[in-house]
Amino acid sequence: MQIIGNIIGSATSADNIGFRGILLTYSATSTGGAIIDGNDIRVGDYGATGYAATVAGIEVGTGNYGFIIRKIIFTMLTNQIQVVMVHMVYILLVLQEIRFLL
Repeated sequence: MQIIGNIIGSATSADNIGFRGILLTYSATSTGGAIIDGNDIRVGDYGATGYAATVAGIEVGTGNYGFIIRKIIFTMLTNQIQVVMVHMVYILLVLQEIRFLL
């Protein structure tokens, strides 16, 4: 699987895509992991209230052997008063190889 050269989300609050830009799960179990390259990922709520939850540009779940993430532009906003976590890459469970190329 390849996700290359996209604008994901919007800088307009009414058009936002929510808590996650990309959710990656079960892309590969042994070889040929996903490639996420050259994307502009925009997540969160730009409005007055924001989200009272964790926001992530890319969330990586289980089953993603050897995935590659490179050349990503992240825009993540929340106007929430209470403390929330904002992650560029949120890795939940990985038991195999990870490669970040910056």
